[in-house]
Amino acid sequence: MSTEGSLDQHVGPIRSRLLHNMSVPPRTVISYGRNRRVVGKVLLFQLPPDVHATDAVALLSVLDGRQRRCSLKLAEQELRERINKHAASLPLPNAAVVVQPPRRANARISNVLSAITVMAKSSGNVYLQAKEPNLAMIREGGNIGVIVPTVPPAGGRSSTGSPRQHERSAT
Repeated sequence: MSTEGSLDQHVGPIRSRLLHNMSVPPRTVISYGRNRRVVGKVLLFQLPPDVHATDAVALLSVLDGRQRRCSLKLAEQELRERINKHAASLPLPNAAVVVQPPRRANARISNVLSAITVMAKSSGNVYLQAKEPNLAMIREGGNIGVIVPTVPPAGGRSSTGSPRQHERSAT
């Protein structure tokens, strides 16, 4: 049986039904089997216990080692700029899995700027280097674990360097 007409004539009704079904945003669900083994090194970023600041003016004062006097809006803008600049220098991938609270850590990083950078660029279970910093994610006494995936070298053993290398370069 031969069908005459254009492809649009036959696909048109399907295409219009698909386009009209856009009222619900797409959802992606990633699931793992029962074996939830961490593949990578867990870096724990934590604010030092003596840092009780969570607003931008107070955090800039801690970072600068002197009292800051500026508007909250200007402080937030400057803090976001510092966070974005520092994120580019951290030895982290562009995207990484976040674990809160981490059960174990290969390295603990208590550098204030590193800790607030990772907190502000994380949402849910993901750290995104390119994400606009969310200063509301910075919490007093906060800590956050980031899983840095290991890349097996040609010999087959996994390694991303020692945790001390990450700690030194992240502080």
